[in-house]
Amino acid sequence: MQRSGLLRGYRLRLLDDGFGFSCPAVCLVRCAERYLPPCQEDGEQKINVSQVDGTGPMHIPYSDQGRLFVQFFSRAALDPKLQEVAAKSYQADLQGIAKIFAYGRKTGQTMEEDAQGAAYGLMAMVVGLSFFRVAGIAPPRGEDNRYIGEQYVQRLFHSQKANAPTGG
Repeated sequence: MQRSGLLRGYRLRLLDDGFGFSCPAVCLVRCAERYLPPCQEDGEQKINVSQVDGTGPMHIPYSDQGRLFVQFFSRAALDPKLQEVAAKSYQADLQGIAKIFAYGRKTGQTMEEDAQGAAYGLMAMVVGLSFFRVAGIAPPRGEDNRYIGEQYVQRLFHSQKANAPTGG
């Protein structure tokens, strides 16, 4: 199914970045960045969308990625099979993100006790921010809205606040 390939492509892109597991806050900010690319011209940005015969880059502009995302979710709202695809993909992502939050708790980098809830909150926020972008709903000062997700992670990772990267 083509749409599941698009979702799988985002997961491959995260893996391709090879950012490792050094700091949970940094890892989570980078995950959020992958779901919510910067509002800017694309240049030669490429995402990896194929696992067949190795992986190959395919250019999909950020603005088109956003529109595809909203189209997919609009169709999934009406199609039980697409709902299943989306649920399966996001459940896997939520589990991975929750593990990162749990690791941050274990290593004392966050006081957040509810790793599942924090992961759900981050994903829900990023999905909502994605829709706002496509709908043209900007933050009050008109800046790139991805800073909101970054601030969420930074608040949860109190000891890493100064070290967490900012997007842009």
